[in-house]
Amino acid sequence: TTPPRPLDAYSRSKYAAEMALTDVLPESARLIVVRPVNHSGAGQVSRNFALASFAAQIVAIERGESEPRISVGDLSKARDFLDVRDVVEAYVGLLSNADRLDDRRACFNVASGRPETLAHLLDTMRAHALRPFEVTVDPKLIRPAKVDIPTMACDAARLRAAIGWAPRFSAEDMVVDLLSFWRGRRDLS
Repeated sequence: TTPPRPLDAYSRSKYAAEMALTDVLPESARLIVVRPVNHSGAGQVSRNFALASFAAQIVAIERGESEPRISVGDLSKARDFLDVRDVVEAYVGLLSNADRLDDRRACFNVASGRPETLAHLLDTMRAHALRPFEVTVDPKLIRPAKVDIPTMACDAARLRAAIGWAPRFSAEDMVVDLLSFWRGRRDLS
């Protein structure tokens, strides 16, 4: 219910897509907009994402393929993270209950409501790592941001009320499963 205030090109493009669908779909069409927070877990193969990059680097250290040092960007930002399985469960729940939703045009946050710093998630991975490692901040991995948002979390009360959804997996479950997934990969690139 909070009016959107997109602050960068990425968020503006998401909001523009929502508005375009609202404009082109007939009033009789059902439109369910879902705004998921950051999510990760087993299966995330792109090292462009911080947690997958951390996991791949840790596994390379465990295998003796890399020096015991990982490169990171800014670890101070706190973000709302979900396990990908919880996000998928929310999508399926919304699709399964679409006919029972009160509004033909509905928007839902898919979120835990609990921000976690990347530093904390990396510390959780470190606690489950098979070998110790150092952390080095690489300035090339720090994203330039026009708008600095130190903490971001979303409220999923509307989603809970609509379909009874709540996250089942913790942030620790998410990173432990991500580490296990990377340990099962032959190629770490």
